[in-house]
Amino acid sequence: NADISVSLNQNKIIALGPTGAPLYVQTGAGNGTNILQVGAPIGSFFGLTRLGTYSTEEASLAARYGMLPGDLKYLDRNNDGKIDLYSDGGIIGRSFPKMLAGFNTYLTYKRFDASLNIQIVTGVNKAFVHESAEDRQLVSGGLNSTLQAWRPTAQNSMIAQMRPGNGGAYYQSYPDTHMISDASFVRGAGASLGYSIPVTAWKLQKIRVYLAANNFFLITHVEGYDPEGSSIDKKDSRTPNIDKYQYPNPAIYSFGVNVSF
Repeated sequence: NADISVSLNQNKIIALGPTGAPLYVQTGAGNGTNILQVGAPIGSFFGLTRLGTYSTEEASLAARYGMLPGDLKYLDRNNDGKIDLYSDGGIIGRSFPKMLAGFNTYLTYKRFDASLNIQIVTGVNKAFVHESAEDRQLVSGGLNSTLQAWRPTAQNSMIAQMRPGNGGAYYQSYPDTHMISDASFVRGAGASLGYSIPVTAWKLQKIRVYLAANNFFLITHVEGYDPEGSSIDKKDSRTPNIDKYQYPNPAIYSFGVNVSF
């Protein structure tokens, strides 16, 4: 027996209040990380477009925004000479997938039985997958901040120069495109292999010995432990797939015996 299921998720906000003004959803992972906007799907990620970092040759351009070479460079969408999240930001990803698919099969041959469950999800993003390792310099920054941050001899970086400052973070932190990752994946959700032994003694019918595996493989480009799950969504159904300090979903392998009377 085998079956394939496919679900398409298409939605669009058609009206918001009397004025139609967008609503920004606060999650604690930044200033307005999600947006509800007419014409856009629910669960859209909102933020700036990160262009990289200012080079030493861009010192005058950086000064225009009150920045220095080595600081993060964002797209000034309205070209007004300052960076503001709400006037320069836009939709940078979606937290609900466009498609979900599954393949399930169950096979039997004589005394053997086997099952396989494959899960496929596409058209979805995950936010803040490496923000804590790069955006908390000298506080909780990880190895990425040290090895890949801007420095005079390596200026082509998406990570700002490490500098001491107030609380260890030198610059203002914004949700942006660098913190968004493609969270499409193919997962081995479950598999099992069993062998049944008929038994006539002790009022038994059969004994089944089996091996099972859950989450036994994962193919994804997400920059984090796992493409599914949220760690800071505050249980708000409009803001899934926010990954800050998320524990990984484990792979589980088990051996068991079923006894039928």
